[in-house]
Amino acid sequence: MKSLIVNLASFLITGMMMFVGVSCNDDDKDKVTEMTGIEFVGDDVILWDGSAAPKDVLAVAIQPPDASTDALLAMVQWSSANPSVVAINNGVFTVVGSGVATVTASLMGETATVNVYVPAASITTQAGTVDLRLSGTGQASVIWGVGGEVETVALTVDGVNRSRAFTGAAATRTVFVVGGDGLKSVTFSDNQATAARVNPLSALTYLNCADNLLNVAALNDVIGGLPEYPANSGTGTINLADNPGADAISESAVTGKGWQFEVEEPPAPTVTSVTVEPQTAIVEKGGQPQQFTATVEVTNGAPQTVTWSVIGNANPGTTINQNGLLTVTLNETATSITVRATSTHDNSKWNEATVTLN
Repeated sequence: MKSLIVNLASFLITGMMMFVGVSCNDDDKDKVTEMTGIEFVGDDVILWDGSAAPKDVLAVAIQPPDASTDALLAMVQWSSANPSVVAINNGVFTVVGSGVATVTASLMGETATVNVYVPAASITTQAGTVDLRLSGTGQASVIWGVGGEVETVALTVDGVNRSRAFTGAAATRTVFVVGGDGLKSVTFSDNQATAARVNPLSALTYLNCADNLLNVAALNDVIGGLPEYPANSGTGTINLADNPGADAISESAVTGKGWQFEVEEPPAPTVTSVTVEPQTAIVEKGGQPQQFTATVEVTNGAPQTVTWSVIGNANPGTTINQNGLLTVTLNETATSITVRATSTHDNSKWNEATVTLN
């Protein structure tokens, strides 16, 4: 399938003027009688931006070729089956929102149609496999690479997984996700991505670009960081966790486009035990300090610290510092004390050592 990727911003409004006020002379009428059909050049058109563009953004050809005069092209009538995605007014195309619109060109009783896809998000990668998770209601479309298969996906609130392994020689591939108001969440995962984008015209409420190794420039594209991008009509969250350079993305650059900014925090650590060494010690009053160490067993996180304390001392001069070094004053009257190490993350987890004082 042949596809045409078009950036509407590259077309000038002045280009529309050539189609206005054209009349047909006798030679043109002869051409009309010779016309046998009209067709689009290319099958699918993928549009991103929300600006207006002249109707030649969708290239049409009149058959036979010698009938293709400017006068005939100016007579083409355009219509959109989904004006909430692509609106057409006086031959001017305006991208309104994400989704699929069938555009029809009509001339002298002949018609041609083409599907216009306005993506909600896309990712460009050289990875062999692209993984997606989509959630929402209704249907969405996944375009597996430029010129690739267009897959229709029935959405669910809990999410639908799609995965595609690309075979053959390594190549850069862009996968587009297209959906209207019903598409609420898109997750790209485990891709060695070089770029990703979200269309601010989409109704997405959540975009997850975690685990894709996107650089700062690509992340700026994700959030619609380009100045000409309009603000999102709704609100949403972009998850940039585990992406290099995510910390360099300004939160105001995200919120200024109508999105919330989220860097997913790792799971909270769970302390399973605390161990104090040595478990017993003999310390001379007024003598050399005794060093204790604590080991904290933890899951889902880095090693944790402890808070040290002394229990059972009669003199406040007997202390232990936060490095676990116990000092017993010469005036201590207790014959034994307890040293305790308590997890600073979870104070229900602690361990003790018994100290005999001479």
